[in-house]
Amino acid sequence: MSDMTSTKPFAIAKRAVWEAYQQVKANRGAAGIDEETIAMFDQNLSRNLYKLWNRMSSGSYLPPPVKQVEIPKAKGGTRKLGIPTVSDRIAQTVVKRIIEPILDPIFHPDSYDIGRDVRRNRRLPSPENGAGDSTGWWSLTSSRLSIKSIMVS
Repeated sequence: MSDMTSTKPFAIAKRAVWEAYQQVKANRGAAGIDEETIAMFDQNLSRNLYKLWNRMSSGSYLPPPVKQVEIPKAKGGTRKLGIPTVSDRIAQTVVKRIIEPILDPIFHPDSYDIGRDVRRNRRLPSPENGAGDSTGWWSLTSSRLSIKSIMVS
């Protein structure tokens, strides 16, 4: 039996969903807006993973809303934090593991990736410190994939 099917528009291996689930489970994390914990997700694991794989590979997956919580800042006040559902964290991990090896080589060598290149007190490239083209254009993309400054040569 094949791990992929030719009747689906997106070739996502069931194994990729399983491996993403294992990574999400190892990271633990809080329940999202649906209040479903990893333990609850595990109670119907096979069905939940199949449903996620089926929706992703057919192109019908729509991420649910993100639970918003406020967490305290060290110097007072709070900041908002978004907590995705367990299934959405798995979906994000599947996508990350597929596209990261494809996209990473196209980023500028000086781009900053907080996911793999965490260095304390390292400044992000900005127009003030020479990043970007001659007009000083730069952008910062933020997602579960990584945070990188995109520099135009």
